Amino acid sequence: MKKILTIIVLLIFATAAGTAFCVDTTPVELNVKERILLKRLVPTKANLTNAIIALDISKKIDFTQEEIELYDIRNEGAVMYWDADGMVAKEITFTYLELEMLKGGVLRHSKNEEIQVTEDFVNLCKKIKGVEWTL
Repeated sequence: MKKILTIIVLLIFATAAGTAFCVDTTPVELNVKERILLKRLVPTKANLTNAIIALDISKKIDFTQEEIELYDIRNEGAVMYWDADGMVAKEITFTYLELEMLKGGVLRHSKNEEIQVTEDFVNLCKKIKGVEWTL
């Protein structure tokens, strides 16, 4: 009973503070290139909680075997290639915590002046930073 009350109290405070502790999702349209670039915003080292969130993001943006065949995704040396069909956006839904982690990645790259000065990466950072959470 005490655990249930604690959870209810946390949800009340979270709602009052405008913070969402829920698994509702917000859709983001991402093409193949954006999904590849998005991995740069996901931390490679984290505490256990953030590691779980980072892995969840990675699972969502990773490519399935079907997508690899469909878009003819291939590595040639350190460069990835894909067919023009890969520029078609796929809707990927992110939770509040996942979006916050991605936005944190944008802030971290910006603060450390690590944003690669390419149109694609800058546009992706602007896209992620501009995503509004929807309930």
